[in-house]
Amino acid sequence: MIKVLHIYPKADPSLAQYVDTVTAAMPSGIECRKADSPRHLKEICQDWQPDIAHIHGPALASLPPRVRIVFSPHGAAVSQTVAPCGSPARSKRPQAALPIRKAYVLIARSPIERQHLATAPHNRIEVIRNSLITKTTTVNEAADLLAAVYQKVIDSDVRQLMDEHTLDMLRTLLKAGITADSRWVAMRQLHQDPDWRQLFIYARDEGVLDTLTRGIHTLRLNPPPIDAATICNYLPAGYLPPDEALSLSIPDILRSADIDIRSRHLSLSRIVQLHSALFLTDVDDVQLLQSLDPAQRQLLSRLLQLASEESLLDEGFMPAPPINDRGTHLIRTLINTHLSLL
Repeated sequence: MIKVLHIYPKADPSLAQYVDTVTAAMPSGIECRKADSPRHLKEICQDWQPDIAHIHGPALASLPPRVRIVFSPHGAAVSQTVAPCGSPARSKRPQAALPIRKAYVLIARSPIERQHLATAPHNRIEVIRNSLITKTTTVNEAADLLAAVYQKVIDSDVRQLMDEHTLDMLRTLLKAGITADSRWVAMRQLHQDPDWRQLFIYARDEGVLDTLTRGIHTLRLNPPPIDAATICNYLPAGYLPPDEALSLSIPDILRSADIDIRSRHLSLSRIVQLHSALFLTDVDDVQLLQSLDPAQRQLLSRLLQLASEESLLDEGFMPAPPINDRGTHLIRTLINTHLSLL
């Protein structure tokens, strides 16, 4: 169930009518509530945590953290629309407004409006016609299209939505997929049912789906049937699918990881490649370290720390002590935000 809070200005009856009609026609799986004033918004959010806030027109709102924004200008100016959390919602000063770049997606009413929105800092713009002002669509068609957009938003950058049980399962499955032996895996992580949809989407976008699938087979788990190839989501500008080809050359992996770090496009696949190379090959620790320059040895130690966190690499397979310093934190942040849209 995706929970969507529609926010619109009370003074605009046409927007109120649009929200009423489209929410009434929303398909199953979408739960909607509506707020037309800051006080109403605050009351709703006290006991109901929306997944998405759909802002209609020039509405100002102070939103809870982690809520993803969908914005429909409806012809309004887009320079100030949503107040950041903690800012007075009644303020109309530009500095109190959340930039439109904070929206996961913009909804245009027509291709012409889409062209006007083309100056937005991203290209995530969908065209969904307003059934109240055109006969080219119906309210049911508009509601179905909106529901599909909401699902795409929830299926984007899913790592930020994962709970600890799902993250634990991710790490466990990656280790099981690398080792292909359940005896290497601590089964304590499997006591809670994870969000399988998030796992498959994240593994696909990070280039580790084959490893995750192998881990599922190794542990003889039975997740629900999910075809990640058919799931649509939004990806960052400049995103390139990570290469799942397995390299067993640690120097090559380090060189590729260094390039990814410098370009700020480091994916989890590099960590899995390093873990796989260390587990599947007979590494001569002394010879390996002697072949690396100081910068490469430092990078190796930082990636070893991250492999211990992300794929549960055991200390016995580490050719050097792990390092958890500021540089490691920066690399960790790159991995965590690799699919970030904002």
